[in-house]
Amino acid sequence: MKTEQLIKIGRTLAMLSFLIGTAIFVMNYLISADSFLLIGYIFIVLAVVINSIFLILIFIKLSKEKQYKTQLIISAGMILLNIPVLLLYSWITSLLLNTMRIRFVNSTKETITELKITGCQNKKIKKLEAEKSETVWISIKGDCTITIEYLLNGEPKKENVLEYATTNTGHKMKYKIGEK
Repeated sequence: MKTEQLIKIGRTLAMLSFLIGTAIFVMNYLISADSFLLIGYIFIVLAVVINSIFLILIFIKLSKEKQYKTQLIISAGMILLNIPVLLLYSWITSLLLNTMRIRFVNSTKETITELKITGCQNKKIKKLEAEKSETVWISIKGDCTITIEYLLNGEPKKENVLEYATTNTGHKMKYKIGEK
């Protein structure tokens, strides 16, 4: 492979790896589906293998050709810059896997007050108007359930939101209060 081709492919590969990885990360954050985790894992393996091959080729060319030294180093650097990005995305994903992101929707016709969320982590929503919603992030530190207690027209109510959660099972969900 010619040096100019290797430089161009290395830079393109670095950009594509970044863009595809970022797209998978963002989709996983927004949708929170297990399929995106699987796609992400497969992409990481493929990207590491392909990028490593091109890094080896770049370093071989670098040891032989002095004319393109700067461009080869830049291409290698661009590929290597994806490593801290991968580590950051992996860290954020591990945090998300240990967090329930629950959008509580008041499906009653009345305002809910003193909404207490208990179980994995205790949280409160002072007031939730009818047909309104609020998202609460709940840390999962071990095996737990998530329940809510609230007042509806001054009358106490209790509902189970999630029967079982444990570490690495965090996801995004919507819960309609008053429909059970």
